[in-house]
Amino acid sequence: MMLWTMAGSVMLAGLAGCRAEQTQEAKAPEVDLDVDAGQWPRYKVKWADVDVGTTERTVTVPIVRVEKQTRQISVPYIDINPPGTGDREERAVTIELDVPHTGYELQITDVLAAGDGLWVVAHLTGAASAGGMGATRVSDQVVVNAPDDLDVRKVVIGQRPDGVFNQQFRFVASRAALNEQVPAGARVLYHRESKPQVS
Repeated sequence: MMLWTMAGSVMLAGLAGCRAEQTQEAKAPEVDLDVDAGQWPRYKVKWADVDVGTTERTVTVPIVRVEKQTRQISVPYIDINPPGTGDREERAVTIELDVPHTGYELQITDVLAAGDGLWVVAHLTGAASAGGMGATRVSDQVVVNAPDDLDVRKVVIGQRPDGVFNQQFRFVASRAALNEQVPAGARVLYHRESKPQVS
């Protein structure tokens, strides 16, 4: 019995000391498939019939973060009726930002039609030093009557202020930087001059 145990131990010791050496690389089986790659649908919106004006709206205007007032104001109104479209929906397109003080101004200056969507462009201007009071919120809006599935991109020209809320918007440093991003041949549906820089 003892002899059998010793023989078993010697055999296990021999197994524990063995070495495996790879002699051939692994290879997946080859499969030849003839598959059509397919494609995503593409839409081309024709911006043939666009009316621009103003309309009266009752909106909530941020005065400071803790206080809001409701007042009647005139806002730009853009009526887009591409030929062959179905349902249209009237909606307010708002750009609203958190800013560190009341010395900032935000104004939507352009609405562009490019490709299959709208680009709503606002200018953010502000003094380098505090303009009184503490953190507040600034906003501007346009009213758009357009197909309800129209893609709307919001862009702000100016420096992004600190704040998580501001991360939802694309910021560019200048109009030249914006022109590099907007597709060529974009049509200007609405434009107004931005207010001068606050000093």
